[in-house]
Amino acid sequence: MYALKIPNFNLQHIYDSLQDISIRRIFGFERQGFMFFVKDKMLKVEQIDDRCLFSCTDNDFYDLWFDFFDLSTDYSELNGIARKSRSDISIVARQGHGLHLLRQDPFECLLKEVLFDGRSPKQARESLELVCEASTEQRGKTLNGYGHLRWHPLPDPDQLESSLELLDWFCDSETVNRCVSIVEWSKCHRELLVNPECHSEDEVNTELLKLGLSQHKVDRIKAYGWHIHSVDVTSKKQERSIERQTGVDVKTLVEFEFGDYAAKAAYAGTLLARDQAVKNRKGK
Repeated sequence: MYALKIPNFNLQHIYDSLQDISIRRIFGFERQGFMFFVKDKMLKVEQIDDRCLFSCTDNDFYDLWFDFFDLSTDYSELNGIARKSRSDISIVARQGHGLHLLRQDPFECLLKEVLFDGRSPKQARESLELVCEASTEQRGKTLNGYGHLRWHPLPDPDQLESSLELLDWFCDSETVNRCVSIVEWSKCHRELLVNPECHSEDEVNTELLKLGLSQHKVDRIKAYGWHIHSVDVTSKKQERSIERQTGVDVKTLVEFEFGDYAAKAAYAGTLLARDQAVKNRKGK
């Protein structure tokens, strides 16, 4: 276990942002935690105020999870800048303080976002769980206060390909077709997946669009999977709303108001996405 005090870090708001539909919220005896997954690793995190308890060693925390939660970025300062915006960003920044951008594995992010496309969060999570069940071996771990937890790791490209025939027994035809498309795309883009930092944003954008996804969906994958945080990931509806309020497009607004932090433009869009997800969940 590793305990750390992290200012401006909020697990619930990260979960609500729907950056990563594989996150699981778990409940134990008078406690709540969140499970995060990267490749064959699972992490349980609990939080009381700004104190966090990570179910990993010091080495694992700094080798993997420190970068995953983007803890080298000062989100206190970033949130403060967002609160001064002359658009809806100021409101959602106050409500979504503690939100961090997650640095996910490129293939895992791609899989999750493709399954999420056009579906509700509940539907997307159910589809992802079935794909994982068909593709990987179940794992289990007993955690104090939570009992014995079970999960299936997210598949890598080879595991997903090997499970395609089995998917017919687990998933609906639309999910199977999406997985087939991902497998075929991955065969031609291993270098893009293995060495994402060696490719420009334009290259990543062009190749991801070949999956038939919308530009908004591609922007989400670039931001969360390829860690190109300079894209704003706002929906068309949100873009139009901000332009009506301010008279300028989102990209210009972020460059003007965020200054050096414009390289984290995805933060503004993710705040807006979290706000919309919370409203949808409440039926507003």
